[in-house]
Amino acid sequence: MSRRNLLPLLTAEYLDNIATFCRRFMRTLFARMPAGSLLVFDNFQELPEESILQASLSLCVAEIPEHLNVVILSRSPPAPTFAPKLADQSIARIEWEELRMTLEETQTLVAARIGPYRPEADALYRETGGWAAGLTLM
Repeated sequence: MSRRNLLPLLTAEYLDNIATFCRRFMRTLFARMPAGSLLVFDNFQELPEESILQASLSLCVAEIPEHLNVVILSRSPPAPTFAPKLADQSIARIEWEELRMTLEETQTLVAARIGPYRPEADALYRETGGWAAGLTLM
């Protein structure tokens, strides 16, 4: 890989202005991603609220181009630094209740995988609470 294809490095000159580095890094990263790409940050709750990444990522939301999407998965609410973006609706928060599958959706998924309606679908729904990954694993 040529030097010009590398993402920016966090070097000493950026340590006093991490926000500038993050914006530059994200702009460069996004410019290299094809239209329709999805960038996922998982387990965001593992970052301490005072983390530099936590604060910087909220600033980087403004850098997301129209043709890309970013998903931040977390078991805890967004940090206060995301409040302005939530308020102006440039980002959205999706709660667990909106993601979980209904009994009917579960029955459809089970039918697609193992055949017409089977009572096991109801039991799978009760055990997983509509959690798609749980249904897939079971």
